[in-house]
Amino acid sequence: MKKTSSVSFKLLSCIVGILIIYTAAIFSIVYRQLDKGLINYVEEQIKQKQSSIQLEIENVSDNVKNTLIWFVDSYSAQQKSDEINYTFADAICGNAKKYFKLDNISVYNIDGIRFSDSRYGNVSDNTYLKLALSGTSTFTLVEKSGILYSLGAVPLKNGNKVIGAVLANQIISSDEFVDSIKKTIDTEFTIFDGYRRAFTTINGMKG
Repeated sequence: MKKTSSVSFKLLSCIVGILIIYTAAIFSIVYRQLDKGLINYVEEQIKQKQSSIQLEIENVSDNVKNTLIWFVDSYSAQQKSDEINYTFADAICGNAKKYFKLDNISVYNIDGIRFSDSRYGNVSDNTYLKLALSGTSTFTLVEKSGILYSLGAVPLKNGNKVIGAVLANQIISSDEFVDSIKKTIDTEFTIFDGYRRAFTTINGMKG
């Protein structure tokens, strides 16, 4: 009887041991799966937020590009001279700022001298101005003094002849931009310039 009890005890102990090992293995697998699932979830959320931010930047860049294309088409449709019609070009600048919400737009003659009214802003970037005056359009992102801009520079032509250039920019890193990002990704958003909060949705934390 003692021998039977001893065997039963050993068998029971063995079963309990196996169950403990099996349970531990199950918990380990479940934990790893949960951990992996959580990591995948977080990664997916980050990707979605990154895509949202990228989309906002692309929207601003597209606005600059489309506005400059509209500017050139509007000017070319009305003016057929190698001499720039300053009054007409100025009027288009005003509409570009009013209806397309550009921050700055400047028109230059073939000598690289800005003649558009200063109230429309001053976009002065010699690198892209020279490219535009040589007949090459440029659309890019530039950073100045901790502020990110979408910038466009296009040639102004009479037929195939370059007679000037139009440069425009729109601020990407603005209070309106971070507010838009916050609404899209449903979380607070901050753009840092070094250690300084240049733009943020957190009340009282700017600067």
